[in-house]
Amino acid sequence: MRKPSRTLSAKDIKVGIKNGFTVKDFCTKFNIRGGETSFLEQLERAYPHGGSDQILREIRKNEKRGRVRTVNHRKGGMQMQEKALSKIEVLKSQEADLSAAVIKLETEHKALASEHRNYLKQAREIETKVDKLMAEVKTCSEQFEKIIETNNNIVRKMNAVSEDRAKKLTALDMVRVEIENLTVVSIGVCNNCAFEMFDNDFNIDLSGKEEQINKLTHQLMDQEICEDLTAKQIRTLSKLIIIRSNSPRKVEFVFDGELGLLEKAYTTYLASYQPLSS
Repeated sequence: MRKPSRTLSAKDIKVGIKNGFTVKDFCTKFNIRGGETSFLEQLERAYPHGGSDQILREIRKNEKRGRVRTVNHRKGGMQMQEKALSKIEVLKSQEADLSAAVIKLETEHKALASEHRNYLKQAREIETKVDKLMAEVKTCSEQFEKIIETNNNIVRKMNAVSEDRAKKLTALDMVRVEIENLTVVSIGVCNNCAFEMFDNDFNIDLSGKEEQINKLTHQLMDQEICEDLTAKQIRTLSKLIIIRSNSPRKVEFVFDGELGLLEKAYTTYLASYQPLSS
C-alpha cells in the first residue's frame, strides 16, 4: 500500500531545497499525489504570506543543477567508458604479448626439462659406472694389499734364506779351504824331468816365474846337494821348489826310479833350507 500523503511544511521545503530536491523529489519523498500541480498547491499553503515564488525559483535551480549533473554524469560516464575501452585494448595487447611470452617460456621450459632429464639420465649412468669402478678399485686394492703382505712375507723368508745361505757359504768356504789344505796333491816327476798330474783338479802354472826359476837354478848350482845332478835336473829342482812354495795345497812329488838323486836333493833341500816366499 502507498503511504498517505502529508501536508508540506515550510521547514520540510527549506530542508529539501538545501538537499537539492526538485519538484519530483518532493512528490516522491512526501508521497504527493497529483504531481507538480498538487505540489504547487501545497507550496502556496506552506507560504500563505507570500514568498512561494522565490522558493519555487530555488527548486527550479535545483532542477537545472540536477540536469547539468546528469549531463555531466553521462559525459563523464562516456569518457570513463572510452578510457575503459582504451585501457581494455591496451590490456588485451598486453595479454596477447604476455600470453605469447608465456607460451614461448613454456616451450623453452619443456625443452630445458627434456635436456635436464637427458643429462640426469647420463649422470645416473656415469654414477652407476663410478660405483662399479669404485667397487672394483676396492676389490683390487684389497687384493693388492694381500699380495703385498704375502710378498713381504716371502721377502722376509728370502732374506732369512739368504742370510742362512751366506752363513753356510762361509762355512763351506772354510771347510773347502781346510780340505784343500789337508788334501795332498800328487805330481809325478818323469825320467825326462817332465811333470805328470795325478789330480785333474790341480794345474801347474809357472807362467811369469821364469826369472825366479833362473835365479834359483843359479843359486842351486853352487850347493853341495846338487853336485851329482845334471843342469836339467837342477832346473827341475828349482821348479819343484817354486811349485811347492806357491801352491795353496800340500804337494808331494812322486819321482821315477831313475831320479833318485833328484829326489834326495829335493828332500835334503826341504830339510835344510827355509821355504821360498811367493
